[in-house]
Amino acid sequence: MNFSDSEIVASILAECDYSTTRNMEIADLILINTCSIREKAEDTVRKRLRIFNKLKEKRPGILIGVLGCMAERLKSKFLEQEKIVDIVLGPDAYRDLPKLVAEATEGNRAINVQLSREETYADISPLRLGGDGVTAFISIMRGCDNMCSFCVVPFTRGRERSRDCFSIVAEAQDLYNKGYREVTLLGQNVDSYKWQNPETGHTVSFAELLVMVAQVHPDLRVRFSTSHPKDITDEVLYAIRDYDNICKYIHLPVQSGNSRVLELMNRTYDREWYINKVNRIYEIVPDCAISSDMIAGFCTETYDEHLDTLSIMKIANYSMSYMFYYSERPNTKAARKYEDDVPLEDKKKRLSVKQRYGIIGKSEKLDMALNTALRVASTDLSVLIQGESGVGKESMSKIIHDYSPRKHNTFIAINTGALPPGTINSELFGHEKGAFTGALQSNPGKFEQAHGGTLLLDEISEMDIGLQAKLLRVLQEREVERLGGRKTIPLDVRVLATTNRNLQDEVREGRFREDLFYRLNVFPMRLQPLRNRTDDIIPLAEQLIAKYNTETHPLRLSSDAVNSLKEYQWPGNIRELGNVIQRALILCNGSEIHAEDLHFETDYLDQVSLEEDSRKNLTTNLKSHEYDLILKALNEGNGSRKYAAEKLGISPRTLRYKLARMRDMGMQIPVSG
Repeated sequence: MNFSDSEIVASILAECDYSTTRNMEIADLILINTCSIREKAEDTVRKRLRIFNKLKEKRPGILIGVLGCMAERLKSKFLEQEKIVDIVLGPDAYRDLPKLVAEATEGNRAINVQLSREETYADISPLRLGGDGVTAFISIMRGCDNMCSFCVVPFTRGRERSRDCFSIVAEAQDLYNKGYREVTLLGQNVDSYKWQNPETGHTVSFAELLVMVAQVHPDLRVRFSTSHPKDITDEVLYAIRDYDNICKYIHLPVQSGNSRVLELMNRTYDREWYINKVNRIYEIVPDCAISSDMIAGFCTETYDEHLDTLSIMKIANYSMSYMFYYSERPNTKAARKYEDDVPLEDKKKRLSVKQRYGIIGKSEKLDMALNTALRVASTDLSVLIQGESGVGKESMSKIIHDYSPRKHNTFIAINTGALPPGTINSELFGHEKGAFTGALQSNPGKFEQAHGGTLLLDEISEMDIGLQAKLLRVLQEREVERLGGRKTIPLDVRVLATTNRNLQDEVREGRFREDLFYRLNVFPMRLQPLRNRTDDIIPLAEQLIAKYNTETHPLRLSSDAVNSLKEYQWPGNIRELGNVIQRALILCNGSEIHAEDLHFETDYLDQVSLEEDSRKNLTTNLKSHEYDLILKALNEGNGSRKYAAEKLGISPRTLRYKLARMRDMGMQIPVSG
């Protein structure tokens, strides 16, 4: 809505010979048009204003103005007390901007924040800003009558008033004639649109308007935002169903999944009613996508009530959700009557697990893993996280630490498989000065560094079995002895471990100590691979497209690309998906990514395997002879790995690697006697 308003403002100023620029260094007039719904928006504006005022110190003639909702609410503070702006203009007074610019130029007080019951700017043709010539916004109504207890919009935008339907249709037609192929109908609450024709007395509903715009041309795609659940009628749903060019998407803000909280919010519906509305949408428009807004930590909300909100996400099967923590807005009913009693830290915890760690997905398996992590976080148990490479084991470990009582202390992650055998002992347990050549001073190991916090042993299955015994003793005794030292150092460390192998299989094969396994496996977690979370593939892909897209225009996945992504098995999980998306962004043409743009890892592996077939045939006999020699040496030494390595003239590490390859081929390896 703010962007649409900015286009109206630009059109008004264009009549006064102003032109727009993205370079504030050469601007004569800088305007900020923003909302006042959440506290974060105000913080952002203040930061921007500080930047602009530094520029004004160099060029005193620049005028700075604040427009929209925030201007109405903070008029006196910005203009008179803090004196950080020259112009303050409310959302219904944009027509006065040229006059206020003239007044500010003369050094006079320039302010107009009066609200209107009639202003819709229907006669103003917006100046399209920074668009792609394909998509555009059309404002159809302004204001809000819903009076939700948390919302400031009725006080900053005024009462609802709708623009006449004929000017809306004419604007849509004009946009189509100019080459635009998608329009989004905008308003504080678009589905409450009602305009009475003064000639016929007929009141045009939102459903009727939606059909009128859809009939402009079948090639003009129609969207709308935003809506209140109570105003999404069956007639609106039938219009969406019956017209192919109306996007099958509804933004349906729930705000909370708990009926008691919904009543406090004055949302006019309860949990059951909302679920029935969602079911009705899917009944009439089965392929409809639904998104939502949710508030965490509203006044008196308990954690169990927050879980009701999380549960409704699964029931509604949202395509996406916008989650915010509650921030009190002055003059609202909630600010006047309710106590904002949920601590800020708790609010952030309730919504930030996915946002904070960039976790994208809505599958039940992902939600179960996150809920499990949050529950075990509050304990001090050791956790063993198993899963394939690329499924997010380290991220899950960080979540467990950040939501634990140890969150304010150190989190240290060490990849036990990446450290050279000669240094891992001192890296983990530390060393004293002179313990070995080059040890010029004492150094604490990772266990000591993590004292009071959490230590993650990443890829624990790669640890040398001899070192596993020392690790077991440290975990049992909760104390460590540095390399070259004589005294023990007490430890207060929570240990988490991850592996991409099945540790129980490793125990059976003699590659991992059974007693260490049980010491680490106090609380086991297994993260599912991406191929078992097909509901997460497309949201992840879309997020990665947004992350890596360097073009100015948005890119979408075509239906054949969606099918290809869902059908692929993803052996490399999320890491591989990121690689595939980055390749596709290079290869695609236009605004869509197609199946032919998706180059999977197996495509390259298949090609490489064809090229290497001949080389493999040449080396097969040599490998077979090598394995025979290894087995012979093991049998001679009664299974002793040390004897076999010495007999073959190779290091024990090299022997372990070759034995692992032999096991993977299904060969029987003699057990050490």
